[in-house]
Amino acid sequence: KFPNRATMTTDDTAGIATGIATGTGGDATEVWPSIASIFDLACGHGLLGILLAHRFPDVSVVCVDLERRPCFDDYVAEFKTSCLPAYGCGEREALSNLRFVEGDMSEVAVS
Repeated sequence: KFPNRATMTTDDTAGIATGIATGTGGDATEVWPSIASIFDLACGHGLLGILLAHRFPDVSVVCVDLERRPCFDDYVAEFKTSCLPAYGCGEREALSNLRFVEGDMSEVAVS
């Protein structure tokens, strides 16, 4: 289960990503029923944010980094065409809850 705090460590997020990738991850709404957004700060290539957006389609996922890497768009495109439909996504486009913000994380608007 997710730790009961707002900020998770790298070990926490690695464990969550492993659970999502293997299908053994929990449901964020079970632990944090009011969670509306996840910010993947200094996301690098953004794969963790993409996995989280797929696994939790009702949660807004924002990947933030100083520079948008080309592999982010490649991952998103491949994920949309190759992955199983998102959990509970219904008719929505896969990963419609994911966005990328290019810039300094200290200047990102949290809305």
